[in-house]
Amino acid sequence: MPSTSRDELQELQNLGKTSAQWLHACGIHSIAELRRLGAVQAYACVRQRGFRVTRSLLYALDAALRDLPSKQLDEQRKAELDRLYHISQEHNARQLTP
Repeated sequence: MPSTSRDELQELQNLGKTSAQWLHACGIHSIAELRRLGAVQAYACVRQRGFRVTRSLLYALDAALRDLPSKQLDEQRKAELDRLYHISQEHNARQLTP
């Protein structure tokens, strides 16, 4: 009998099966978990797992959490996401430095 379980992450705009699998690899299995972590940290986790993703995933995650198509994110929001991602990476690098 085929599995009837649904993947609620795939129900979000902009996210498909592959994006959901990347998030699952990070321990994110629900919309609530994605919201709690946020788009920037979820994107950082996917990258840390070694998946070759572009900033488009970051924008798709943020737009999905806002229930918007990715194309509706303006350049100012994208720049803010990029800035937040860089800050998070600098913070992580400092924590690893003895």
